[in-house]
Amino acid sequence: MLLQETRGCRRDPIGSLLFVAGGILCELAELRYPRCMAKIKETRPEGLRAFRADLHVHTPGSDDFRDKQATAEDIIANAIARDVEILAVTDHNSAEWVDKVRAAAETLQAAELGLTVLPGVEISTPEGHFLGIFDHKSKSAIINDLLVEIGIPTPSHGDLSYISREHAEDVVAKIVKAGGLAIAAHVDAEFGLLSKPGKGAYKQKLLSDKNLAALEFVERDKLEKYRSGRFASEDQLKAALQFSDAHRLDSIAQRYTFLIMESPCLEGLRQALLDPSLRVRTEWEYSSRPHPAILSLKVNQGFFQDQAFDFHRGLNCLIGGKGTGKSTVIELLRFGFGDVSSIELVKNDHDGKMEKLLCAGGVVEIDYLDGDNELKHIRRESQPWETKREVTDAAGNQAEIRVPPVFFSQGEIVQIAVDEIAQLELIDVQIGIEEENEQEESLVVRLRTNAAARDRCILSLQRAKAKLDDPEKGKNATEAAVRRLKKALKAPSLEEFPKWESEQRFLNQLEKALKRLPAALRVAFDELDLKDLGREAPSNLPNFKALATVSDIKGRVERKMASLLSEFATWLEVELKSLDQIRGPLDTRFERKRGEYEKTVAELPNSDKRVATSRLRQLQRRVEELEKLEEGIRDSEAKRRELEKEGQGLRTELQNVRTRRFTKRKRKAREYSRKLKGFVQVSVEEAGNRESFLECLIRVAKGARVRGSDCRKLATGLMPSEVARLVLDSKVQVIAEKAEIGLDTAERLCREMQGKSLSEINELETVPTPDQPLVNLFVGPGRPRPLNQLSSGQKGTVIMALALVEGNGPLVVDQPEEPLDTESIYGQVVKKLREGKDGRQYLFTTHNANIAVSADAELSHVLRASADQGLIERSGTIDDLDTRRLLLVHLEGGDKALRLRVGKYGISVDR
Repeated sequence: MLLQETRGCRRDPIGSLLFVAGGILCELAELRYPRCMAKIKETRPEGLRAFRADLHVHTPGSDDFRDKQATAEDIIANAIARDVEILAVTDHNSAEWVDKVRAAAETLQAAELGLTVLPGVEISTPEGHFLGIFDHKSKSAIINDLLVEIGIPTPSHGDLSYISREHAEDVVAKIVKAGGLAIAAHVDAEFGLLSKPGKGAYKQKLLSDKNLAALEFVERDKLEKYRSGRFASEDQLKAALQFSDAHRLDSIAQRYTFLIMESPCLEGLRQALLDPSLRVRTEWEYSSRPHPAILSLKVNQGFFQDQAFDFHRGLNCLIGGKGTGKSTVIELLRFGFGDVSSIELVKNDHDGKMEKLLCAGGVVEIDYLDGDNELKHIRRESQPWETKREVTDAAGNQAEIRVPPVFFSQGEIVQIAVDEIAQLELIDVQIGIEEENEQEESLVVRLRTNAAARDRCILSLQRAKAKLDDPEKGKNATEAAVRRLKKALKAPSLEEFPKWESEQRFLNQLEKALKRLPAALRVAFDELDLKDLGREAPSNLPNFKALATVSDIKGRVERKMASLLSEFATWLEVELKSLDQIRGPLDTRFERKRGEYEKTVAELPNSDKRVATSRLRQLQRRVEELEKLEEGIRDSEAKRRELEKEGQGLRTELQNVRTRRFTKRKRKAREYSRKLKGFVQVSVEEAGNRESFLECLIRVAKGARVRGSDCRKLATGLMPSEVARLVLDSKVQVIAEKAEIGLDTAERLCREMQGKSLSEINELETVPTPDQPLVNLFVGPGRPRPLNQLSSGQKGTVIMALALVEGNGPLVVDQPEEPLDTESIYGQVVKKLREGKDGRQYLFTTHNANIAVSADAELSHVLRASADQGLIERSGTIDDLDTRRLLLVHLEGGDKALRLRVGKYGISVDR
């Protein structure tokens, strides 16, 4: 968004400055940067960024400038008011106002307000108008000398109609020779290169001239047609720009272009125009939408003690020789985020680095712009024990990471290429399956609990049924014995007397309990502590006389307790007499029944019948116990059925969870294939990895003498739950047909497994059967080849392609080029980086010039180290000469090495 225009201010430059400064203070906070980015701006690292540029602005130094009374201060004020960061003064055939505008910029402190002024000129040639743009430190005399050299005399400077005596290609060459950049002005309008009739061959030659840096367009549709190849082939395309060609104050920045560079200087501009697809954005193309990014890393001790790394939101490269700590930076970031590789070798290497290069007590701190556009601070301390990361938001409140980075340590890409689980994680990290994983884990635990409960229930049932069905002491045998004894002991008195005995036992127990009460009550009273009741009130108390009434409270309490005991004893005597009155007739009747019973027993045929009567009572009690046991069995059977139903529901739910997860993976795999169409093909086979199932099956079926090949057929042809259900239901024929094994083998399997506990069967039912990723590389048109049949370099190419094609979380890779061939690095990795780094952060360590230079890293950290200490030697971009020299040394082996290789190729790379 532009700042409000500064209208009517040209007569008051001081007022203009105050207005502009105030506007900038307000609007920078509210408009140029979203509120959520305010904190980010404070910690924004150096590197490439977008500068709003208007490199075609006229002043009263041009005859056709309309605001004749405008001052240089007015030019500056209007540029600042419109958010211009790079302004080029380009009068017609003149540099007269260059120094005036630069002086005004200095007076108004334009640099502090973010505006840089570049000297320039618009030159009229026979083939059209051309801009010459020079470095901000260049003197205007360079332009004057250039104009004279091409045949525009000093008296004609500023005259639009005066045309150089030299043709465009020579003018362009002399602009470059003088240290400037040549841009064809308003090529699609009056006096523009492409709008002038004729000279088609000459125009084509000029468009491919290496000295011509860019073309300026007026109309958007014509600019886009040029980019589409209407005026030149793709390999001849120059940077296509839009500037205002302002001939009055209010026209400044009506059209502008964003140029991406490290600093607003001519070298940055040259680099931007060399790589326009990355570095040039028209007004309608530019977007500064934030995406997840690691902003900074700070370590308090260890190899990088007190070093602070800032990172760009685009491509970051860590450069340096061996042992300078490039990999350490990656591992420090990985440690801070708490990202643990599933590959044991990689994890052990990470742990070793942290133990040695961070040490116990070391603290890693990271500032992270998360997927919710919130700035979050991550802190994690290294200790011999496992520690967790601490995440807080800008207000210091506890927070969570929404979109974490994706990490690949050194060599991990090669490891992933041979590890299907790790390949699956590449898909999983993009689809959010945490809920399904948690549900699966919970369901497996619940199924184990259910199986254990069913085992206990079945064991209890087996024991109860064994007791109930015991041929000697079971229910049927006991009832038969009772019937036999009853037949022998038919007298009613023999059946009734045990009940009379029970009644007498009840009355005796009740009487004993009542008679124990007085003694118990006396003991309870004796245990009461009454000593505090016996204290006398001191005579010096102010209400001593009034307290005299309570001085004998202990005596009254003791008398009351004695009274209660006496009263209770009297009451109890009445109750006992009442009980005796009830018992009298009952005792008489009991004695009569006893006599009848004894008489009947005495009349039995032999003395063993007395024993038989006692035995009858025992058997009857056992029948009662067995009836209760039988009732318990019915309850246990109902419980078992309930547990079986619950288990079936859990198994169904588990399968549904796994299917939902597979569906997500399948959908994402299709997206990968669509985005990598013709290069990589990705699919997922549901439960395709049966190795864990096979191991579990061999273990559970041990003893059934099932051959390994048949076990593999079972694991391949059936799902774990199928095997368990079919075995428990004795579906021998179905097992044999589905697994394509012999009937005898299926029978042995069923016999063996039916002897297992449900917990062991449950282990088989719940064994993980991971989905299997199927990844193919097209080695030719229509010729996909599986990942496991590829070379190491091809495997690495595939994994890097998958990592690059999806997601918006930062991608952090230690030496992405390690397993790749050079052609793949440029053709696949660099291409994807160039296409994606506007919307995703990349952080790579590398020794490869293609990645750091051809992909145009927004920020490079060049590292160096002593034996035990690493540091950042320089941070910058290819725009910066000192950084460029270091990149040349570390990526190319130095300028001599580069020149030697280029010379040996002997092939021109010029157009």
